[in-house]
Amino acid sequence: MFELAPYRYAPLLESQIRLLTILPGSLYQDLECRLSHVDHDQTSSKGQKNANPSYKALSYVWGDPKAVSWIILDDVLVGVTKDLHHALRHLRHASEPRQFWVDALCINQNDVLEKTEQIKKMKQIYSQADQVIMWLGEAA
Repeated sequence: MFELAPYRYAPLLESQIRLLTILPGSLYQDLECRLSHVDHDQTSSKGQKNANPSYKALSYVWGDPKAVSWIILDDVLVGVTKDLHHALRHLRHASEPRQFWVDALCINQNDVLEKTEQIKKMKQIYSQADQVIMWLGEAA
């Protein structure tokens, strides 16, 4: 059973980011996702990457904030922009979970302090992703 309530973000530690796991499904099934906290340290003093988690970063146009679609995030119905919904739907795999960093969901947009701290990490988040995907819309 899914709950229609504001999503409650658990606080992040200084070294953490959130990653969105898109659960497997077909193109037209409800989008079910999970958020998890992971350590995401900077590169080591020798310039080598630490053992950071494997994920893809999604870059996209937020679109009209009033055009909302719904996803199921940790068993809670959460509104996202239609553009993000389309991107997540098309990036979902039919049989395997996929892990992404998506700013709108991985950063608590209602917490100014967290938002400020996470925005400072965005260069590192994008540069340490396995792949950066640019979503230009369904027509592209």
